[in-house]
Amino acid sequence: MPRFSANIDFLFREHPFLDRLKAARQAGFAGVEMPSPYGVSLDEMDAARRAAGVEIIEFNIPTGDLMSGGYGLAGVPGREKEFEAAVEIGREWALRLDCRRLNVLAGFQVPWASRDDALATYVRNLAYAADRLAADGIGVLVEACNRRERPGYLLGTSNEALNAVQRSGRVNVKVEHDLYHLQIAEGDLIDRMGKVLDFIGHIQFADAPGRHEPGTGELNYPGIFAAIDRLGFDGWCGAEYHPTTARTEDSLGWFAPYRQQQ
Repeated sequence: MPRFSANIDFLFREHPFLDRLKAARQAGFAGVEMPSPYGVSLDEMDAARRAAGVEIIEFNIPTGDLMSGGYGLAGVPGREKEFEAAVEIGREWALRLDCRRLNVLAGFQVPWASRDDALATYVRNLAYAADRLAADGIGVLVEACNRRERPGYLLGTSNEALNAVQRSGRVNVKVEHDLYHLQIAEGDLIDRMGKVLDFIGHIQFADAPGRHEPGTGELNYPGIFAAIDRLGFDGWCGAEYHPTTARTEDSLGWFAPYRQQQ
């Protein structure tokens, strides 16, 4: 049966950030994830996860200016030293929080370099991060984001993400397989998961269209979760959606069949 984690940047936003870890645990989630934990102190985050009794599943290595409208770090030629410094920050936080997965967002294609150069930079940075983190038992994740919503994003399909993973040549680099983005980009979710299963290190999900909870869109999530189980995926599946309800708990009808087994 899939193991479900809650992305607390999307869920439980009715609570202050650190209180979301406890709220997630009380709702039945044994794990939480987030794009970025760096808005609070490391001491505060560590205390909050211990008090809540949750596992920190994954978060991003710092992304530079990506979240403020820039291109990011990992796929930008000339910003390698900044990326290496970001890896050190991510490593420090992951070790303290006992987190085993760090996502390396590719960012957007820069106008001053070719796509080949940008991808080559990203692959080299992935290899650097993987080598730096391997001895700590930390894996690196690679995520595709659909270009309908994020025009110019460097990795837009599962094939592009998989190609970056394979080019890195590192066994601790895996795909973060985001079903919402991939439904928009390519569809055929269950068949595609089966084909790339050996390279998937983490799954994220939301219904489409709208990026809301399962049951609000066109995807058959009971069937998808059953397929994940049938395929034998033993990682985590992160709920990364915008609830349609004021209280996150009221959006968790999809979770009811699985909650007692988490």
